[in-house]
Amino acid sequence: MHFLSNTALWESLSEFVTPVGKISNATGESEIIINGDKIEIKSWAMLNDSKITNFYSITKITETKYTFISENPIWAFKKEYSQ
Repeated sequence: MHFLSNTALWESLSEFVTPVGKISNATGESEIIINGDKIEIKSWAMLNDSKITNFYSITKITETKYTFISENPIWAFKKEYSQ
């Protein structure tokens, strides 16, 4: 068994760094969902009384090609990558 072999709920401890170097600590949870050739990570962290959420999805296309999607709704951030 390894880290991404089963669905799990993890407590998370995070650091956020501003452009000027100020570090803020946050706590939250990450839910890792394994579904065949797809891994989804739904996470949140509390930072200065604000809840920051993220969603990541990694899908296996072939043995050497994957698609990665990252969404952060608070900052209207979404990126998609294929490798």
